[in-house]
Amino acid sequence: MASNSRSRPFVVLVTGCSQGGIGYELCCEFAKLGHIVYATARRLDAMRGLEGIHTLQLDVTDTATIKAAVEVVLAAEEHIDILVNNAGTFCVMPMLEQDLDAARREYDTNVWGPLAVAQAVAPSMMKRRAGTIVNVGSVAGLNAFPWAGVYASSKAALHTWTTSMRAELRPYNVNTVLVGVKSQISPNSRAHFEWKENSMFAPFKDVILRHFDVPPEATPTEEFCQYVVPRILQSPPPREIYYGHQSTTAWMFSLLPAFIKDYVVGKIFVTASVTNGAQ
Repeated sequence: MASNSRSRPFVVLVTGCSQGGIGYELCCEFAKLGHIVYATARRLDAMRGLEGIHTLQLDVTDTATIKAAVEVVLAAEEHIDILVNNAGTFCVMPMLEQDLDAARREYDTNVWGPLAVAQAVAPSMMKRRAGTIVNVGSVAGLNAFPWAGVYASSKAALHTWTTSMRAELRPYNVNTVLVGVKSQISPNSRAHFEWKENSMFAPFKDVILRHFDVPPEATPTEEFCQYVVPRILQSPPPREIYYGHQSTTAWMFSLLPAFIKDYVVGKIFVTASVTNGAQ
């Protein structure tokens, strides 16, 4: 943690705090526990309702907005105790029909964006020899399922550089935490899904679109944040935090031999679609 003492509130900077998402609820949970929270998003109006929480405009793909937001926080508070890299996007599409420009944008947001924010915040933590950087990943980064390969690979990349950075920051007493969630997509995502005309994967359209659905048994975002935030505040915090519906199952699945994973994934995501009318 940033300090072993709980006599003062911690200064927390969170990215990707649009209403209805994980970042928004993380801010609420940190604030409820008495900490000084700076919520950020690409649009200020996307963070309405965050009472008692500072809001700043920050686009993780725009280094100028990153620099400006970090400077505002440091000028007001003199330090940042906790950075939560939560901003991210989701892409569903067969790999062979994936628009490469869209894939690059996904990587800019999910991989390079969090790194750019960490690069802006970490130097002040390293000078103080105190701080915690939290990267919100996904169980998709552990298992590359069909139809979401770009998203899964972006999260796998995030997981990898998080692990590398943890070792690099250890001599400076700066903690690095990876949070793995079972990804949930907003109901508006379907509106942004563009199906290719005459797609060779048309028989699988229904199963692909189901990647956008949040199952009824999914862990509520508020419950997830109530579990995660106290663990981030531990001194020291855990290196990895996995929580949410089927997150443990997904982690265990990642440890299985490749031939077993291929069989199970094929049965669930591919063969079932063929059986139900793909041929």
